[in-house]
Amino acid sequence: MPDLGKTRGELLAEIAQLRQRLAVRDVSNSPEGQDRSGRMCHEPKDAPTTRSSYAERLLDALPDAVSVTDLNGRICYVNHAFLRGAGLVAEQVLGKSFPETGVVEAGQFYAVHRQVMPQLLTEGVVREVQTIGLHPDGSPIAVQVDLVLLRGASGEPSHVGAVVRQVSGLTEAEYALIQSERRYREIVETVADLIITFDLDGNVLSVNSAARTMLGLDPMRVIGRHIVDLVVTEYREPVTSQFECVLRGHSVQSETVLADHDDQSIPVEYRAAPLIENGHIVGGRAIAWDITHRKRLERELKASEERYRMLVESAGETIATIDKHGTFLFMNGTAAKQLGGQPADFIGKTMRDVFPANVADFQVADVREVIRTGEGHNTVSLSCVGGEMRWYNTAIQPLRDGEGRITAAVVIARDIHELKKAQDELEAHRERMIRAEQLASLGTLSATLAHELTQPLTVIRLSIQNALKDLDGAPCSPRVIEDLKDGLGEVACVAGIAERFRDFARRASEKAVGRIAIAQTAHKVMNLLRQSAREANIVLETRGLEALPPLYMHEKDLEQLVFAVAQNAIQAADGGTRHHFMIAGDCRGDWIELQFSDDCGGIAPEHLDRVFEPFFTTKPAGRGTGLGLCIAQQVVSQACGRISVNSDHGQGTTFCVFLPIKEP
Repeated sequence: MPDLGKTRGELLAEIAQLRQRLAVRDVSNSPEGQDRSGRMCHEPKDAPTTRSSYAERLLDALPDAVSVTDLNGRICYVNHAFLRGAGLVAEQVLGKSFPETGVVEAGQFYAVHRQVMPQLLTEGVVREVQTIGLHPDGSPIAVQVDLVLLRGASGEPSHVGAVVRQVSGLTEAEYALIQSERRYREIVETVADLIITFDLDGNVLSVNSAARTMLGLDPMRVIGRHIVDLVVTEYREPVTSQFECVLRGHSVQSETVLADHDDQSIPVEYRAAPLIENGHIVGGRAIAWDITHRKRLERELKASEERYRMLVESAGETIATIDKHGTFLFMNGTAAKQLGGQPADFIGKTMRDVFPANVADFQVADVREVIRTGEGHNTVSLSCVGGEMRWYNTAIQPLRDGEGRITAAVVIARDIHELKKAQDELEAHRERMIRAEQLASLGTLSATLAHELTQPLTVIRLSIQNALKDLDGAPCSPRVIEDLKDGLGEVACVAGIAERFRDFARRASEKAVGRIAIAQTAHKVMNLLRQSAREANIVLETRGLEALPPLYMHEKDLEQLVFAVAQNAIQAADGGTRHHFMIAGDCRGDWIELQFSDDCGGIAPEHLDRVFEPFFTTKPAGRGTGLGLCIAQQVVSQACGRISVNSDHGQGTTFCVFLPIKEP
């Protein structure tokens, strides 16, 4: 604390030097350094108010005008008395030179500046400089100025402090100084921070009442002790080194631990700077504030972070934080393991470095959308991990900083590949059940229809036969006899169709099974389809069927298989261009392979997986029921075989059927 026994000018100069502990900025270059009132901010934003405003309040309490300028003459700080006397506000002063503010005539100012600056740079203090200032109304006024050179942390000259007073009111000014000294001491004594001054030997010269409130020590018993004696033993060496730097002219800021009257540890943060009189370092001053609460919060935060890290690292899900550019800021061990490395291997890499470009671009777009809107979302999608496409359920949420700004996104991805496969299999099973129910219903309908048609067809057949018998030998037009015989043939055809419906509905166990010659059955079906094949301009052919061994299965089943596949090719032919349909066979061990190939245009890729579905057809209405290939697949399945399809869209299609050679 300043010595109240000094002269008024010395005291004001010492008070002005408190600006050395303030982080003064040149407002001409850093306008963001101003606070809301227009004055310069003296501390970082996160410093406590009781520290950051201490020197400023102290200088504002003085009745004399106080200013701080940089070495170029730009004003960095003025107190209330300066603004009051000049009739200005801070915005009209800060960042300008004195002539620009109108408080002094330009020629007068620069003349004095040239006169005193060499002495100020040499001696550090210039007192009682007489000059002429200007009232707000422009009238001249005699003033006396005390100047002090302020130095930065490196010890180099950085700013000039000035105390200005009117020459014609010194007695009143001296009285005001006494009052300001009293207010200054009251302010210093009431602040919660510990304020200490010490001499060149490190002995305490003064200490405020915070020694009692913070440490439980009587301030009078602290004066005269070595300042390092207040520090816990294991922290004394670094504090001693710091204070030696202060006595060499440097300002320092650090943390240490003080001991109270019960030798309990009190963590503090402190700032220390040289104490200068008449341009010479005569000691140092330090301000320390209790950070016990902050340290406790830091410990709790560290413990919380550790718990968080353990939870994140032990989670089975992939967890990462990603910025808007797709760069990984964090990744847990699960994610790194799936990608084949350690978390540190991926920090700083982009998603394009880890995933294929199309997958990475899709994921980065989702991250950017979450960061832009602040709204999280979930997606279920395929992602390429380790070269394998797998299904993931991915949740993306915005990540905010302490001020609520969104800085990145948290991505939590759960591998649901096996679950998705199980769901797909369940859905396929359900679909198969639906198909089975449809086929069962179709079988019931077929049996009912066959049964209902049998009786009227029998009546019609017998009636026609009786009519032909009655007309035998009787005079009758040959045309009538011919028409009746044609009708009898059509009735037989309809009866055959009804019987096929009945066969479709009949269970496999009810079918008569025997040795079937494949070539014979195929030729039989081909002959039935010759007419429709000629109309569709498609040639029906076989190859290698005669050399195949007989199959042990139901003949009607093989007929249905050949009929369904051949009929499918005939219906696919356009009737214009000539096409071909070929049935080729080969024996492969205990299996017979049949290939049904056509060049009728092939199947579109989007329809290929559905060709065996019941009632699925791409043919025009009236040209297909969507049951032919479904029946073919059922026949092959009942015979313990397998069927597959390959198609070149625009060219043709090949159905491959493998049937076992069974022995009776």
